[in-house]
Amino acid sequence: MQVRELRCILSRPDASDVLDGLIKHATLAGQLFILAGIYLIDTDRFERVARPHARDKRTVKTVYGCIESEAKVASVLDEMRKGDLPRELGGP
Repeated sequence: MQVRELRCILSRPDASDVLDGLIKHATLAGQLFILAGIYLIDTDRFERVARPHARDKRTVKTVYGCIESEAKVASVLDEMRKGDLPRELGGP
């Protein structure tokens, strides 16, 4: 899934249900991407869904523009909570 597709899903009235269906079958990186979308819809729900990943010590590849890096899952979630990643997706 890419940013364009996520934005399309977020514009749908059933976005929450669609994201719920997708997150169950996504890779770890995909789950984090979907969590950023959930954050844009409902921050309280984001906290509930993200809770299982809170202490995850694994890393995922991150891409900001043309810069690739790796980050721990918990760090990515912290960036979401600050609003940084959702802003990158065109959110608030």
